[in-house]
Amino acid sequence: MKSEKFNFKFFVLLISCFLIISGCGSSSSDSGGTLSTPVVLSNLELQERSQILSLTNAERRKNNVPELIPDGTLDNVAQLHAKDMTSRNYFDHINKDGEDPFDRMNKQGAQYTIAGENIALQLSPGDSVTGWMNSPPHRDGLLNPQYKKIGIGVSKTGNSSWANYVQVFSD
Repeated sequence: MKSEKFNFKFFVLLISCFLIISGCGSSSSDSGGTLSTPVVLSNLELQERSQILSLTNAERRKNNVPELIPDGTLDNVAQLHAKDMTSRNYFDHINKDGEDPFDRMNKQGAQYTIAGENIALQLSPGDSVTGWMNSPPHRDGLLNPQYKKIGIGVSKTGNSSWANYVQVFSD
């Protein structure tokens, strides 16, 4: 896991990770998992998901890369991971059950040949996207022209202003 500190308007800790691995998705899970129903989002989480998408696509436009298209299956993968990190108090690409992003994508029935994930623990969508863009591996993933679809997860951490932000990308 890579940790970086950034100094924004306030001193903000950005912990973000990027993982890009090529692989083949399948519509069934090796672990026998079943497809989950979509997670219900608060109005604030919906607004912040929309902001992440808008800011991400603005960065892609600035860099002459086609915009990403929201994908419901990837949204569910990202949201479930964001909520899981919040509820079980961890921050990692690998959940406490040992599942990586590709396990989670396969479990939800996502189809892909290349995929990646960004995670951040941050105060706002803007701080998250800025942090990812200031980190070369995260920037490379966010601007990868092979990615066509995106899923976004947002989960506020209790009563604080912090949130877990997750981006899941695929072709």
